[in-house]
Amino acid sequence: MLSSQNTEDKKEFDSAISKCRQIMAVRIIRKYRPELFKK
Repeated sequence: MLSSQNTEDKKEFDSAISKCRQIMAVRIIRKYRPELFKK
């Protein structure tokens, strides 16, 4: 496998994981701290 291709895949993978983490964090906060979303 080409190393340049590998780093591109890793970047995509990392950004996908951070997106998933953000979504999960928002869901957890909405569930346990709904008052933070009521503005």
